[in-house]
Amino acid sequence: MNRTLSEVEFEEKLPELVNQIYEYGFDRLIKDQIASMKTDVYDWENLRKKNVTLNHINAQSTVGLIIIKRNMPHLYEVKNYKGMSISSLWSKDILEKVLRINRKTHSSTYVSEIIRQIGFAAGTSKVTIYRPLLTKRIVEYFGAKNVLDPCIGWGGRMLGSVCIPDVKYTGFEPCVKTYEGLCRIRDSVGIGDNTTIYNLPAETGLESLHREYDMILTSPPYYNLEIYADEDTQSHNYGSYEEWVDKFLRPVIRMAISKLVSGGKSCWSVKNFKTDKTYNLYDDVKRIHAELGWVECGPEFYVGNSVRAGIKDSDGNPVKGKEITFVFKENI
Repeated sequence: MNRTLSEVEFEEKLPELVNQIYEYGFDRLIKDQIASMKTDVYDWENLRKKNVTLNHINAQSTVGLIIIKRNMPHLYEVKNYKGMSISSLWSKDILEKVLRINRKTHSSTYVSEIIRQIGFAAGTSKVTIYRPLLTKRIVEYFGAKNVLDPCIGWGGRMLGSVCIPDVKYTGFEPCVKTYEGLCRIRDSVGIGDNTTIYNLPAETGLESLHREYDMILTSPPYYNLEIYADEDTQSHNYGSYEEWVDKFLRPVIRMAISKLVSGGKSCWSVKNFKTDKTYNLYDDVKRIHAELGWVECGPEFYVGNSVRAGIKDSDGNPVKGKEITFVFKENI
């Protein structure tokens, strides 16, 4: 819907365009978008070559994300706490809203913009993907060689770890579709020798590992902020947030840090967040570490366009609404 059209022409053509896009189907649009992307190997080589020197990553940088989006088409099936996902909101009414918004901001109708605006129009946020480049910075900063990730997710920390020579990565992912996508990523860029991934919940799989890791780097599922699957293995099935903390978060932190060698770092990407209620996830992660004899030590790592803007309040304390990777060390 080119913006050169007059308002009258736009309104005349809108119903037809809405119907055509709707009949074309959401799944076919996603396949088209994936087909238009650069190859996995192209993105992987860019990630390997990229030099990262700051503790924050530009929000516009997409290095490493192409691999993830190409191999994780079910990203759009992730639900919010109300049970809505982008794929489930494929309707003519939503498409009409989206195309009206698109007309104001773009000269042409882009598939990626349609998908992004569906989430906005329906009040659902885009799925959180941990940036591979941020991982690369953290791992290089501490000189880690053996990274443990209890909650792999979409693979950003996997890619960002093993793109560094001689770094090994081990992680757990309970969702079957996501695990299969991780295997596709692993095989497509040839990182099997340095990557070990388990299709298991962390709270049941961590116990069998040896104490050999020098870094934990992870981002736990934010309780009910994003529902990745309806499988029984998903941690939101534990019940209330308090039960989730007691049965998932605390055991995972305890078992994970028990696998660290002396001097190892425990790095957690967390924030306090709000869905049906306000949940103090950062506070709980910090408190559990403290109960186990660990203290926050810094520095902080995050995605943003300036070094400190918006990250500290007037008293110098972290703004917990931001998603920051916090670092903990054993208090000895």
